[in-house]
Amino acid sequence: MLTLVTEQIIATTAFIDMVDANTADPRALAMRDRVRDVLADKLAEAQRAGTARADLDGDDLLLAVSMLAGVLAKRPAPARRVAAARVWSLLRRGMHA
Repeated sequence: MLTLVTEQIIATTAFIDMVDANTADPRALAMRDRVRDVLADKLAEAQRAGTARADLDGDDLLLAVSMLAGVLAKRPAPARRVAAARVWSLLRRGMHA
């Protein structure tokens, strides 16, 4: 799931705006909440498998996605994939059990 979200962020700034916590658009907020819920479901699976820290929740993953979006929004499109890989490499270290 994180791979799919990352691909969407790399491909479009509209997705970046959607995960921005500062938006007031109710449609974007609903979509952001839906993404958080899907991420939380996938996180629960990883926690049951013992591959993700037990203290993480969907809001933590949404924050990580938002941080990634913030980084990628400042990069030209050709540089986003490399930057995304570096960001996730750093974040995964803190998320794994």
